[in-house]
Amino acid sequence: RCDCDALLLKFNSISLLQIQHSCEGSIVQKSLGEMASQPTILVGEAPTPEFDLLGGADGLSRDNAVKQQEEQGEVSFQFVYNDGSANRMKTLLELKNVFRKQLPSMPKEYIVRLVFDRNHRSIAVVRNGKAFGGITYRPFHEQGFAEIAFCAVMRDQQVKGYGTRLMNHVKSHCLKNERNIRYFLTYADNFALVYFKKQGFKQPPSLPREAWAPFIKDYEGATLLECYINPHVEYLRIPQMLAHQRAMLQDKVLEMTNQRELHAGVRWQPGQTRINPRDIPGLIQAGWDPESAKSVGELRTLETQLREILDTLWNNDGVSWPFQAPVDPDQVIGYLDIVKDPIDLFTMRQKLENGFYRTKEMFTADIRRMCSNCRLFNPKETVYFKLANDLENLFNKEMARASLGSSAA
Repeated sequence: RCDCDALLLKFNSISLLQIQHSCEGSIVQKSLGEMASQPTILVGEAPTPEFDLLGGADGLSRDNAVKQQEEQGEVSFQFVYNDGSANRMKTLLELKNVFRKQLPSMPKEYIVRLVFDRNHRSIAVVRNGKAFGGITYRPFHEQGFAEIAFCAVMRDQQVKGYGTRLMNHVKSHCLKNERNIRYFLTYADNFALVYFKKQGFKQPPSLPREAWAPFIKDYEGATLLECYINPHVEYLRIPQMLAHQRAMLQDKVLEMTNQRELHAGVRWQPGQTRINPRDIPGLIQAGWDPESAKSVGELRTLETQLREILDTLWNNDGVSWPFQAPVDPDQVIGYLDIVKDPIDLFTMRQKLENGFYRTKEMFTADIRRMCSNCRLFNPKETVYFKLANDLENLFNKEMARASLGSSAA
């Protein structure tokens, strides 16, 4: 999977185009969400580019592969609920077995009760007449959301694109067939957080607490996530949409560059350690301006380095997820009685964008305070205490890598 790759292309001495793309779920809620004011209409298949400038299309390839399997009838995604019919009861029984095997911490009686409950709906991915994955949810039409109760794919079928395609089927089905459903809510444990965030889920929920709290069960040790279902996005056409976007972007890049023109490489002499940039074949033709060129060290400002470090911490979901949003004192009772000066990665990102961090010491102080707050409030044996240590260790490594010093406490 490719979460998010950034490609920085210099077209001339004063123009920079930063292209950020994503494969699989996260682009749905980010890039496509930003374009939601206008429906996207696609016709035909995207051409295969002669040059792949963007790279990182593993997730897109998996999604396309599952889509092709579906079109060829190798797999199907079936909407099922307990209507008493033999075929649907068989599929629900297979789904129950998948959930029991893949979600061992869930009580088996609880799984049976929800899967066969007539208020719940399921979408199963089926091959050779047998379900090997699925999502079970309950719609709350008057409140405008649906709660995802279970989501699992058999272990030997994971990391093949079925999970993303399955979630997109559920989103598409709810948009077309479930009245007034615009949000998904789900409780995810630490193992499921990465998957759900790839599918566009985030925390904390934007829905007011009174809209959902009376209707869904609170799970201890799990994180409540929310996903907005955008009515302008054709979720089942995301592979074509991404392929078209990549092809169009690549064609535009090729129009503005000499990418197809190949130059001889640099020949290093024995013992040579430096080279004049003018002697690099094709560099001047590509738009390099020797008069305005600066050293790499000058270009990499402190703000740029801090932003890269913050992005690295943020994108490491397995470590940073408890720190990506301010702690809600209404949900975490007594937090502000113990933590007098709260800070989190989201707030730090805002401070960075506003130019608050004038020195690396100011930035480091907030990171240290955030981890210290977590250790102060949470007992040593909790996962939060451990993640605070892990995040601080990752921060030290990134500071050292950026030649800013580890700043170890």
